[in-house]
Amino acid sequence: MKDKNKRKSIVFVLLLLSLITLTIGITYASFTFFKEGLVENVLETGTVMLTYTEGKTGITINEAYPMSDENGMMLTGVNNVFDFTIQAILSQDMTIQYEVSAKKIPVNQEEALQDNEVKLYLEKMIDPETSYNKIMTPSHFTPRDNQSEIGTPSGSMVLDQGSFTTKGTSLHHYRLRMWIDENTVLTEGIAKKYGVKINVYARQTI
Repeated sequence: MKDKNKRKSIVFVLLLLSLITLTIGITYASFTFFKEGLVENVLETGTVMLTYTEGKTGITINEAYPMSDENGMMLTGVNNVFDFTIQAILSQDMTIQYEVSAKKIPVNQEEALQDNEVKLYLEKMIDPETSYNKIMTPSHFTPRDNQSEIGTPSGSMVLDQGSFTTKGTSLHHYRLRMWIDENTVLTEGIAKKYGVKINVYARQTI
């Protein structure tokens, strides 16, 4: 009988330790998060949201032609420009660091453009509806070899880093363009594709 009660006690202790471990894991997770799309993610004293225009989550090249950086940076219109917004709602002054990252959308290997055949170009709005600042020069997709400190995983490319520090609601507006590098040689009659999805990772700092 004593052995049976002892086994029950051991099981109870193990369950208690598992619960403590789970609680620690959840507490840690409240300080960092990975964000995709419209779903809100809650940090300790605020939320950070990523919203996309027109319900899209990324931008795709489909049957386009090579062009110079000068022309690519001036692209306009549907399927050429991708707008998105990062919104923070903070209940007090604090610091939330974030990264904007691009993740490649899987494409059939026979149809896929290579990373060095595509240029990405990111801008950030400085004056609502009127002007944007260049955030990165036209660059080939360059995947990370490891996870960043803020949370961008290996295989994704960090496009920008920023922060929110002020209590209340803050908005950061971005515009992404993507085109085929002018040095790319395409085979006539064979359609090529390339796509990226935009994600945001954030970390609350003390």
